[in-house]
Amino acid sequence: MSPGSRYIAGTVGSIRHVTKHANRCAWCGGALPRRKGPGRPRRYCKQSCRQQAHIARKLADARGLGADDVLVSRRDLEELQGLLYGLETALEDVAGDLAAGSDGDAYREAFEWLRATAEPLAVFWMEPKAAHIGSKLAPRADSTT
Repeated sequence: MSPGSRYIAGTVGSIRHVTKHANRCAWCGGALPRRKGPGRPRRYCKQSCRQQAHIARKLADARGLGADDVLVSRRDLEELQGLLYGLETALEDVAGDLAAGSDGDAYREAFEWLRATAEPLAVFWMEPKAAHIGSKLAPRADSTT
């Protein structure tokens, strides 16, 4: 994510599929330490992540965004869409090779392309950033701009 692009997340961590990463920080995606003893499981790896999530929720509420609404930079959205399109075309090629009953070399080549296309998507992460109060990304609910 570029330093100038930011988004407000109503539900922190909604961009990454949370069920697979249940032991990850709900804000930054960092690993959470294992919990010992009773009590609620941790959601954030450090206090600054908890604070950023709180700021994002407050800004989302003030701007009328729903719990699952996310504002994301156009650049990050286009990058994600490009990665998904590449994965879709790789899957179509693999499906075509499987349907055609191609030889082993064709399978290997198709699956290598599928792996190479899926790897960037597997590591793609849009790091949450709370927009600063008064910034153009976080206009006041009563503003006319």
